Amino acid sequence: MDFELTDRQKTIQQEAMAFCARECPPEFEAELDRTGEFPADLYKKMADSGLLGVPFPGEYGGSDGDILDVVLVAEQLASSSNTAVNLFLVPVVFGGMMLYLAGNDSQKSELLPRLVKGELKFSFALTEPGAGSDARSIKTTAVERDGTLVVSGTKYWTTGATVANYIIVVCITEPAADPSLGMSVLLVPGDAVGLTVTPLPKLAGAPSPPARSCWTRSACPWRTWSGARNTSTRAGANFSRRPTSRGCASPHRAWEAPRR
Repeated sequence: MDFELTDRQKTIQQEAMAFCARECPPEFEAELDRTGEFPADLYKKMADSGLLGVPFPGEYGGSDGDILDVVLVAEQLASSSNTAVNLFLVPVVFGGMMLYLAGNDSQKSELLPRLVKGELKFSFALTEPGAGSDARSIKTTAVERDGTLVVSGTKYWTTGATVANYIIVVCITEPAADPSLGMSVLLVPGDAVGLTVTPLPKLAGAPSPPARSCWTRSACPWRTWSGARNTSTRAGANFSRRPTSRGCASPHRAWEAPRR
């Protein structure tokens, strides 16, 4: 078995290295922590360089890459800047790849090209005060009421939620005996009614902080992604490990929440 990188993969690696040398020098991270400002210019440069489109097909503006391409890019960004690698992993992998694998054609056509161009940012909300990678322990719920889903609960360590256009939320929609049979995924706008996002202090990486995301009886209309309701058995725990493993998202259903 040949474990050598292909010429294409070597090119991707070299391009990522060149980007880091040019845009993420050693003093870059220290300056970000000093100002605490979200590096919008860097995010746009990542889009212009093609980094945000690595995992996606050409029909969405991507470069038809695979998971190893994603790992190669992430490895190079992480060697230079914690903020830069989070700008790649959170919106592109935890957000965009979830949308690509589970979204319907209409949503993918609408949102993925905007992500690749750097016009959208996603965040991913799984962890709660009493639930980490054990997604079966989550307590956030979405209950059907008068034709809508009323979302209630709190997520912690939702990296990028302070600047996200959309937050992908794993929650319980059917309180079954086995929690894994009652999970679904919501696509919630960052300015949804009833959502409060509070940044959590940290020692480094302040421009892309984790956050506490709290939904207080937030009413969401039924707007379906793909898959069947209440079958997102591993949508959170496995998918969040996707950059370094072969974990995958199970089929699931999702809804969009209204904006303010």
